[in-house]
Amino acid sequence: MDVMEMKGQDLIARYKTGMRNFAGVSLTEENLRGADLRDINLKDSVFKVVNLSNTNLSGANLSGARLNVTKLTSSRLNHANLTRANLSVTDLVQADLSHADLSFATMIKAELKFAILSHANLTGANLTNADLKDTILRQANLSHANLSRADLRQAILTTANLEQANLHSSDLTGADLTGVNLSRAELRQTNLSRATLQGANLQGANLRWADLSGADLRWADLSGAVLSGANLTGADLSNATLLGTTLVHVELSNANLSGVDWTNADLTGATIDGIKLHGTNRYGAIMDDVICRWIDLSMNADRGQTYRFTSNDPYEFFYRSAPKVEVTLDASIALDAASLMSNTYRKLTRITPLPTPNLATSRHRTTLSFELGHDRDLFLTAAAAIFPFADAEQTQGFLTTMLKSVPSGLRQTEALQESLEKLQSLMPILHQMRSHLDHRFFQVPTQMQLVNSEGQSLTVYRNPWFGKRSVPLFQTLNDLQTNELLDFSPPTQEQVAAFVEAFRS
Repeated sequence: MDVMEMKGQDLIARYKTGMRNFAGVSLTEENLRGADLRDINLKDSVFKVVNLSNTNLSGANLSGARLNVTKLTSSRLNHANLTRANLSVTDLVQADLSHADLSFATMIKAELKFAILSHANLTGANLTNADLKDTILRQANLSHANLSRADLRQAILTTANLEQANLHSSDLTGADLTGVNLSRAELRQTNLSRATLQGANLQGANLRWADLSGADLRWADLSGAVLSGANLTGADLSNATLLGTTLVHVELSNANLSGVDWTNADLTGATIDGIKLHGTNRYGAIMDDVICRWIDLSMNADRGQTYRFTSNDPYEFFYRSAPKVEVTLDASIALDAASLMSNTYRKLTRITPLPTPNLATSRHRTTLSFELGHDRDLFLTAAAAIFPFADAEQTQGFLTTMLKSVPSGLRQTEALQESLEKLQSLMPILHQMRSHLDHRFFQVPTQMQLVNSEGQSLTVYRNPWFGKRSVPLFQTLNDLQTNELLDFSPPTQEQVAAFVEAFRS
């Protein structure tokens, strides 16, 4: 488009006559301060050292315009179209850009202090080294935007979309990022100290070497995020989701991780002195080479209940694995069977505690995994978990035999004796309830394994036909040959004792 040179006063005069289309004009060293230019079309226009401060450009079309080094202080650009505009080194201090479209705009080193960009569209915009201190960006769309080395101190970005945005080395000290979407964002070496990230989505974000000291990350989702080498000293991550989060060599001293889900999180080499863990599972996270002298287990994080380590081994307190009961069924579960099984377990919880199982199914197998908080509950939970299935009586028989075989001198003798008594009182009730279960799915062969907090497994029972029903060889054998080939050898007394000896108090 050809550029047409124009004087500022000529433009204003023509605008007052009703003319709105000034696409492609060029203004150099003009003063349009305070002008009312609502809904004007300045597409692809060129502004060279123009003063547009306090100008009303709401609803204007400035797409593709070159406004670099232009003064737009306190101007009104709400609902304006600035797609692919060049606003580098532009003065937009206190400007109103709410609901403006700034997608793919170039705003390198732009001055946006105290500007309002709520609901603005900044998709793919380049804000490298921009000054956004105290800027309001509520519900703004900054997905794929480049904010590397930008100054966002004290900025308000509540519920903004920053998915896959680049914030490498940016400064967000004290910023309000409540409920923001930072999934897969680039946040290497970013300063987020004292920032509020409550309920933020940080799934898959790269936070290597970021400073999150004193940050509020309550209820945040950091699943799959990488925080290697990050500083989280004194950060509040209570009730956060840390599924598969990488926290290798992270500084977590005095951080609050109460109630977090850190299944498969990797804290190898992390420093966690004084960490707060009320209501957090001792298992699920990798704790190899963790540095810790004490942890706070009190409800109010007031050191009312602490644990002090007596060695350098973090597994003195933490579990290598979740104690769990695994029931594997030699068939894929159908919807009607799944519904019946769910109802059966629900009724069973009225009689004995039973956690909700994790269910994994494949073409030939279904596995029910019952995770527990304590080793001592393994045997009783196992007896209840196998209850709906035809193998229940034999499996429960093996469980009773194992408990009776445990030597009396072990550390857990008292707890195991209590489990045995509960199991023996529970068996008649379970037997009576089982008579109502005749669904064919409950007749499939099963296998049961127990896993203790040290990650050691013990096979309680395996139906001799488990995994063999569809094998042609076994289908051709007579009963005598089948009985000779198919057999289950229960664990020895020594194996049971070793498994139990590893139980935690």
